[in-house]
Amino acid sequence: MSQRDQSEDLPQEGVHVTWNRKTPFDNVPETWQIGDLILQEYEVTRLLGKGGMGVVYKVHDRLRNVDLAVKSPMSDMFSSEEAIENVVREAETWVHLEPHPNIVLCLYILTLGHIPRIFAEYVEGGSLKEWIQRRKLYKGGQTDALTRILDVAIMMAWGIHAAHEQGLVHQDIKPANVMMTGDGIAKVTDFGLSRARALAGKRTDRSAEHSIPVTSGGYSILYCSPEQYEEEALGRRTDIWSWAVSVLEMFVGDVTWRTGIMALDALDKYKPQEGIIPLMPPEIEQVLRQCFQPRPEDRPASMLQVANELKAIYQHQLGRPYPRTEKSHRAIPRFHTLTNRANSLNELGKYEEALATYEEVIRLDPNGARIYSNKGSVLFQLGRYEEAVAAFEEHIRLDPESPEAYFNKGKTLIALDRPEEALAMFEQALWLDPYDARKYYHKGNMLMALKRYEEALVVFEQSIQLDPEPVDAYAQRGDILSELGRYAEALAMYEQVLARDPNRAEMYVKQGSLLYMLDRFEEAADALEQALCLDPGLTQVYLAQAGPLQRLGRLEEAVAALEQAIHLDPKNADAYFSQGGMLITLKRYGEALNAIEQYMRLRPDDAFAYVARGEVLVSLNRPEEALEAVEQAIRLNPNDSRAYALKKKIELVLSPGKEAPAELEQKTVPAQVGAFVAQGEALEEGKRCEEILAVLDEAIRLDPTNAYHHNDRGTALFFLKRYKEALTEFQLAILLHPRYAIAHQNKGRILFELKCYEEALAEFEEALRLDPTIAEAYLNKGLLLLELERYEEALATFQDGVQLDPPDARIYHNLGAVLRMLERDEEALDVYEQMLQLGLGSADLYLSQGGALYALERYEEALVAVEQALRLDPDNIASHLAQGQILYSLEHYEEALVVAEQTLHLNPDTIALRLDQGQFLYTLGRYEEALAAVEQALRLDPEDIRALLLEEGIQSARSSGTQPERRRGIPLASQIEMVPDKVLEALKRQEEAMHPDPDRIEKLVARGKDLFKRKQYNEALEVIEQAIGLDPNHAEAYEVKSRVLVGLSLKKAALEVLEQAIRLNPYYSDYSSYGLLLHELGRHREALKAFEQHIHFDPGFAPAYFMKGKILLFLKRYEKALIEFERAIHLDPNIADFYQGKGKALQALGRGKAAKAAFAKAKTGRMLFG
Repeated sequence: MSQRDQSEDLPQEGVHVTWNRKTPFDNVPETWQIGDLILQEYEVTRLLGKGGMGVVYKVHDRLRNVDLAVKSPMSDMFSSEEAIENVVREAETWVHLEPHPNIVLCLYILTLGHIPRIFAEYVEGGSLKEWIQRRKLYKGGQTDALTRILDVAIMMAWGIHAAHEQGLVHQDIKPANVMMTGDGIAKVTDFGLSRARALAGKRTDRSAEHSIPVTSGGYSILYCSPEQYEEEALGRRTDIWSWAVSVLEMFVGDVTWRTGIMALDALDKYKPQEGIIPLMPPEIEQVLRQCFQPRPEDRPASMLQVANELKAIYQHQLGRPYPRTEKSHRAIPRFHTLTNRANSLNELGKYEEALATYEEVIRLDPNGARIYSNKGSVLFQLGRYEEAVAAFEEHIRLDPESPEAYFNKGKTLIALDRPEEALAMFEQALWLDPYDARKYYHKGNMLMALKRYEEALVVFEQSIQLDPEPVDAYAQRGDILSELGRYAEALAMYEQVLARDPNRAEMYVKQGSLLYMLDRFEEAADALEQALCLDPGLTQVYLAQAGPLQRLGRLEEAVAALEQAIHLDPKNADAYFSQGGMLITLKRYGEALNAIEQYMRLRPDDAFAYVARGEVLVSLNRPEEALEAVEQAIRLNPNDSRAYALKKKIELVLSPGKEAPAELEQKTVPAQVGAFVAQGEALEEGKRCEEILAVLDEAIRLDPTNAYHHNDRGTALFFLKRYKEALTEFQLAILLHPRYAIAHQNKGRILFELKCYEEALAEFEEALRLDPTIAEAYLNKGLLLLELERYEEALATFQDGVQLDPPDARIYHNLGAVLRMLERDEEALDVYEQMLQLGLGSADLYLSQGGALYALERYEEALVAVEQALRLDPDNIASHLAQGQILYSLEHYEEALVVAEQTLHLNPDTIALRLDQGQFLYTLGRYEEALAAVEQALRLDPEDIRALLLEEGIQSARSSGTQPERRRGIPLASQIEMVPDKVLEALKRQEEAMHPDPDRIEKLVARGKDLFKRKQYNEALEVIEQAIGLDPNHAEAYEVKSRVLVGLSLKKAALEVLEQAIRLNPYYSDYSSYGLLLHELGRHREALKAFEQHIHFDPGFAPAYFMKGKILLFLKRYEKALIEFERAIHLDPNIADFYQGKGKALQALGRGKAAKAAFAKAKTGRMLFG
């Protein structure tokens, strides 16, 4: 009989391993399908039945080469763990029954997929119910049928009596619960399962009178006794009633009653049935009437008594003694019975009882090798590891070829912290059984614990190759690859885990962390959010969320995530430290200080925390306390270079006669959180920079791989205008810390100064990708784009920058300035108003506001704004100049003149002031004084066209006696810079039209191409039109114009322009572009010729063959199309589109198999057009 080796799934414990302890049992599916292989051991071969209780499967036990029946209850029976335990406990009573020839042997119970499954003897003949329904019971005539019915009734009685003698009441006796062997042996089955069902959903009622644990409910209504129906206490006589109902059904051939309690009435109405069913003998009717007594105590005392009466009836009716005896069947060895009992006790967690039973088995058969492994598994569960090892060694002594014994000994050695010996055991197990994925998995775990990562990777891959479904090998490979810094490969492993088990919250955490390391911040945030959906109580998720949220500029959300982490785990030091860093970024220094101090309470000996505290205290203008914190850091770690550098900076602040620098906060705090910006007037004094350079040189000597020190040194060199040296330092910082966003920003600033604009732009963009909260990066990127005359992009950059919290006045100012340059003065005013609301008011702001109001001809408001600017900064020449100009526009000429003359005392060499003074005098009719003022301007710049124009106007008015015009809003000569420029530009264009400048044309074409690449089609069209205007025969300009028109979806016009380019350029070769346009406009045959022309010029250009094939396919010339696709593939075998075209051609030709292969190949290629 089957015995299950309980040692095979030994739990895994020990300090060296971190793998998932979920056993293979947990991964078993709830519902099984024919062909499934459960635990690599049980093959599902047939569905035997399905009912309200559950499903019964026939399985083949491959290890023991025996068929078994597996009863699998429905999952909805289990509302709780207690319900599962009840079912297991009740079914266990069946397992504990002594073997009997008329009882189906229950071998053991395994909880698989969280459902207790009962493994029982398989009886091949079907149920008694099936024999009745299919009339197999009545084969051979009435005499044979009567013989068979009496035989079955007696065997049922014996089986029920045997259970009663062991203290078990069945409670659900019926033909469906009697199994028949092929040779007619009846076996009662499903003991305890009716009670199990009742316990899962109904109350328990135990009767002391019967000393047998029973329960009400859980019966079948058609066979129930009166006491069952009334839910009273039950005893063994309830089974006698149900047995009698089952015998009545055999003589009737069907169930004709609605409930079991109506069976007596059915007996009263009994009449002979169809010819094959024998007549019920009167003696049988009398026995049934005794069994149907309403009061249990009036029924026969036992099933044995009933069986003996039936034996006598058998002899009387058939004329021969009943041939069977209870002792006539093959006895099952006690060794097997005890083994199965011990295995089930082990499964139930009753380890002490299981151990005692295994000891009894060993006394019966001391040479049974596998039982020692079972004993070892129980000892392992009891924490008696040395004894467990001894048990496994005994198994190995008796059977040195057993891989499982070595395997389980290895897992026990892990618990004893003997990793090298454990590894040796796994290797021996694999030498004996090289095809077991589990053994490779455990060997990999051991190699991983020993930090032999590369070997572990190979072993886990072997485990996956043997069995690709379990997720843990993928997870372990992912962890190793992550440890080795191979993040993309690790991510692929975690994705394999989630594809197989999408409910593992911890795997989403790992996935999110890796995506963050790969700078895929949006995806990282999504993965971590998914982890929270699965398990909102995971502290590490909230901790991990902060990083990607910060990188996405969602700082408040990041702070909230860290607060939640602290709420869930108030002793999580890392959460406090991360929170402190985030709050520093938000310049919420008081809160940051509190967070860092909370961290210090948990980790009082961390020198780095004292440095961080010192930096925050500096930001709070508490340098004395900051110095104390830094000195404590040095006491804790005398080699901490950061502490020495910060200490020197603080001492400089505290030096007599030196004020605390306004920007010190930007120079110190951020060394911690990556916000040290290359800007600040605090270091502009060369002496101060030299002092700090000396400090940083010492810090770098102590810690040469500290990226922050190199960044600081680069900053000091920047202010000393030693740009190339500064660039080297920033490059070193990035080399040491590639994700150091501020170093990228600072490198960009240097490149900007060195006029390496494109490289600078790339650095600013990288800085913002790494950390979208750096105000300097937005500012410098925007200024650089302005320098490149990319105004719309500059505008977008400043608009992104003003979303930062806290706001940066410089970004707002530049946003307003760009809007004004684009003549969007109303929007600029909105920006200035927003600045005032944010408390960013300044003289420059009011001056800018006045300029926007002036441009909108709101002169009175403009004057108020400019006067406010002068109150804040009385010596600002630009504000005085603006005041005079506004007064002039308001026709307050005398006041305007007074303002101009007073301002000239502040700066007599300002041309604009001299011009305004001249114009004010001219308007007042004081021509000589006006001319004198303009002459002063010309002395400053003899070629100033504004002065020349104004001088000419004054002289003309003086000669003709014409009075100057006086009205509101007349522009001043100093303000009309663009008018002469436009005139000059027009003259210049006229000159160029007569003598085109080739360099200018080429620049315009290049500019048009650049704008086209950036999809600024309208601007590109305007520039290209200029080039064509200068040279109507410039073929390349027409080509570019054609592309721009395609971008604008003006394909017909694009075709006409491209044809002009082809006419102008006899060497034109890009006929593919021409062919594409013709094809899209439906001119397919012309397109075909165009692609043929391209192939003539460039026979190695694969896409031309592809497009030719595509048109031939459209024209239904399939064979020729196939040839062209083959040519394209020959030239470039990696393009998916080529195989797609080939597949379609083959499909059209009816070559389905070849087409399928081509389509499959297409899935592995890259797309031709992106």
